[in-house]
Amino acid sequence: MKKRLLMQLLAVVCVMGTYAANVGDYLFTATAKYKVNGTNVFVNGVFASGFGDEWTNGKGGEPGELWGIETGKGPNAENVVISKGAANAEGLADTLAYVMPLETGVYTISYYAKVETAFLSNTKGTTNCLNIFLDDNGSVTDTTGYVGIAANAALTTEWQQVVYSFQVVGSKFLCINISGMATNAQFTGFEIYPVKEVYDTRIAERELAYMTKLYN
Repeated sequence: MKKRLLMQLLAVVCVMGTYAANVGDYLFTATAKYKVNGTNVFVNGVFASGFGDEWTNGKGGEPGELWGIETGKGPNAENVVISKGAANAEGLADTLAYVMPLETGVYTISYYAKVETAFLSNTKGTTNCLNIFLDDNGSVTDTTGYVGIAANAALTTEWQQVVYSFQVVGSKFLCINISGMATNAQFTGFEIYPVKEVYDTRIAERELAYMTKLYN
């Protein structure tokens, strides 16, 4: 089984090849182990159909002219979305948003990013903001029932993957708000998998290592 290290509600940022989890694969947080028990439910995460109906300006319309799609530029030759912030008087791109419903369960969400401005903020209204959260009404601005998922992340000009795990209780909307992004920030490979927590074998491995050290 493939194994990957995640941090629950904290970003794991690493340079790696494109990875698609399969049912039965294991994913790890710092303190827990999860088994993938479903397929990727994120629609149009590699922009195969451009922006499609899924990616908007956060107000129900198409993304603004400061966002574009580049073909085959991702870490595994998939399409990417790129900010063209230099066209803005402030040098920043406007909002790119994604909203989808989710029901009760535990999930992981991941994406790939490559940026020229290293720091991504999860705080609305700041520059270089990429926030991922749950809310009750599917609005990226009116965040009733807000539950944060994304953390601040430090990225580079190389493709890196950011991964989170999170829990949904009841019916919620998963929201992505990318705004105030500097020129040439690129994103692709958005995926969401349903997972189930299972016994973390690392606990036994740590105990065995400790006992071995203690008695040798």
